[in-house]
Amino acid sequence: IEQRRAYNCEIMLTKVKMPFPDLM
Repeated sequence: IEQRRAYNCEIMLTKVKMPFPDLM
C-alpha cells in the first residue's frame, strides 16, 4: 500500500509539474 501511495504522489507531482511551463 505504501508503494502505491508513493506512486500516486509521484504522478500528482508530475501532473502539477507539467502545466507550470505552460503558464510560464
